[in-house]
Amino acid sequence: MRDQAQHLPFAGGEPGLSGAADLYAFTGDAGRGGYQMVSGRWFHGPGEAVTVHNFLTAADARIGDTVVLTENGRPVPVRIVGEVFNPHTDPEVLVDASTVPALPPDMYHITLRPGADATG
Repeated sequence: MRDQAQHLPFAGGEPGLSGAADLYAFTGDAGRGGYQMVSGRWFHGPGEAVTVHNFLTAADARIGDTVVLTENGRPVPVRIVGEVFNPHTDPEVLVDASTVPALPPDMYHITLRPGADATG
């Protein structure tokens, strides 16, 4: 699983509402990241997003709404399909990496197969 992160502006569910959120983009099985679903479902591909409660509040949005993120001046509409629990106070959006293909990775999470030797 590759995890990419960037702080992106967004336009919310209500016209004229905007702000900024931390975006996390994943390749592979992002479900292994330990996120607990509160409602809805995990994203299944580009254009779908899972958010935390603080993002839904900041964007005045709910599951099923489309919000527009802005990546390097390019609008990126995403449909919110789920909410995950996260104790952080920052608004966060989680997407498939193909939603924001120009975003370079800044972190890798690796899951070893059972019985693999992590030391070498």
